[in-house]
Amino acid sequence: GSREEMEANRFDMYNARFSERTLPTLHEIELDVSPTTPSTEINMKTREISPLLCELPTINQAYTARESRFAFVNALEVLPNGATPGFLNAIGKIDMKTGIHTIRGFGPTKYAGEPVFAARENSNEEDDGYEL
Repeated sequence: GSREEMEANRFDMYNARFSERTLPTLHEIELDVSPTTPSTEINMKTREISPLLCELPTINQAYTARESRFAFVNALEVLPNGATPGFLNAIGKIDMKTGIHTIRGFGPTKYAGEPVFAARENSNEEDDGYEL
């Protein structure tokens, strides 16, 4: 959808009605910030990582300022009858290298807020933990 259409749903996140036309997907943005690039020019590349309808991505905080592989998001799970509930009713994990995602839905009447990732004690894997 258009930017205006998407922003129209952002004034109240608890009462907004999302659809496949107004909800974003996860993208990677690469900026060229080399010293040889003039400040008036920004070279930017974008790519969609996953088609999962989602927002508010977060990572395992132990990977802040490092390359991370997994993003944890709140998402829209399509209902068994094919309908969308109009709000974010799931949490998910997206593999940012492959785009493969898994989601855990909470049904047609439950709202999912911003996820938090809690690493398991003594874990050695980036995604070894709990998405809350």
